[in-house]
Amino acid sequence: MRRSLLPKSSQQNPSDSNVLISVLMPLEFHRDQATIAIRKWRQDQTLQGSAFELILVASHDADAADMEEIRQLLAPQDRLVQTSAKHDIAQVAEAARHARGDLLFFTESHVWPTPTVLEQCLDVFAKRPEWAGFSCRTHASAPNKLARSEARMYEADIQHGMTESSWRKILDQCFATRRKAYGEAGGFEFDFGHFSEWLLAARYHKLGLAIGYAPEIELVHHYIGQWPELRGFTEDFVAGEALWLARGGPRQERIIEIPFEWSSRGERRKDLARHILQIAWHQKRRKLRPRLRDRGMLQVLRRHWVAALLGDRLDTSRARATLLWRHVALMLARAFGSDAQLDRVFRQTIAALVHERRLRTSPEVQKVAGDGSLWTPDELHAGRAAGIHAAEVYDGVPFRWSSDVASAELQLPAGEHLVQVQTLAHILMKSVEPLFYLNGQMLPIEAANVADGTFVLKVARDGDYPTILGWVSEPQQAPNDSRILGLPITRISRLEHF
Repeated sequence: MRRSLLPKSSQQNPSDSNVLISVLMPLEFHRDQATIAIRKWRQDQTLQGSAFELILVASHDADAADMEEIRQLLAPQDRLVQTSAKHDIAQVAEAARHARGDLLFFTESHVWPTPTVLEQCLDVFAKRPEWAGFSCRTHASAPNKLARSEARMYEADIQHGMTESSWRKILDQCFATRRKAYGEAGGFEFDFGHFSEWLLAARYHKLGLAIGYAPEIELVHHYIGQWPELRGFTEDFVAGEALWLARGGPRQERIIEIPFEWSSRGERRKDLARHILQIAWHQKRRKLRPRLRDRGMLQVLRRHWVAALLGDRLDTSRARATLLWRHVALMLARAFGSDAQLDRVFRQTIAALVHERRLRTSPEVQKVAGDGSLWTPDELHAGRAAGIHAAEVYDGVPFRWSSDVASAELQLPAGEHLVQVQTLAHILMKSVEPLFYLNGQMLPIEAANVADGTFVLKVARDGDYPTILGWVSEPQQAPNDSRILGLPITRISRLEHF
């Protein structure tokens, strides 16, 4: 353990260039713990005072008396910055811009350090030069039953991230990093709220910047166990996730798992589901090939009738009802249940809140996500198709299997167009004789190339009304796969020349 890093004469010089580490702390959501945390950083650390600085950030409308009390606790090299930002992620990102140290330590104002935190951090950086950063470990201060349950859930999730996840290594309540690495990864982007913690971790991973875990460095995290704050934090995280999805995040940070509510949003669109039922009925009534038998028609109805009738209203109503019931169960478990019962109901309530919020957010995001292309297997286009399975890759080529009856929204201006449907049918299917429909009307196939699985369709548009392309294909069955498979689509595009 290093004890004497700087001469005593340099301790109080605010312009001292020997500041080794900057402790960055937002003062929003301090839970009445800010002055306790600041005292422990400034008065209790075994590292000499001039070797580190505190950069604190508060909003302009923070209580003036509180701010004056905090100023009295600071050393000359410390800074209290006031800003218009009220979100703690925006505040800590602002703190990083004011930091002078080559090492940054991100924390929160309701987290208390043990006395040796900063000395231990310097030791870890010295011994592990290959680490761009590392997260420490926190123990809970939990004054009530719900706070203790909250702590157990989050500590289990943190432990999973630190020891089992390949990338989710950043814990913004106690994260130390080399300043250069933080800058290379783009820092905390406050637009994404608390989701920015995951986003920054994914970017470190993408850049090959190693993040370690130093559980021997311990801090205390104060939980308060108040449902409104828990709900606000969770909704903020989901809103940031939705914004990341809308801006094409899955194309850049592929390691972050795409939520089911996002990837399946096309299945809840009323217009797409109605088009599927319309062409399925036309196919069945006219006895056209590929033929839909009674069982196939029943499966199409089972999958799409609810969306055709109600759109996403049944799913969202069910999610709201589930959340309401879970909240009631949480309050009952808090009052009368055992710790194990409370923990189970608490996790179920948070999961119900995440699901409900994602369903509410998906339609809003869907409007942002349109980028003018026709259709690809990209996650951004998942909301434009129904009867489509999850994205896959074959020999380096991304594609999605459709069901035997499917539809996709195409963004086409008025006029005549040649639309090319590219598939892997020549590789993955034995026979291919699909029929295509546009807004319920059958389309002739202008050209087909069985050797490369492409079909060219002539599409006439006389207005700006929505364009929905549908298709029916012979159902395929893959070994050990219960799905109904239709066409393996790689791209739907508009041809400039034919």
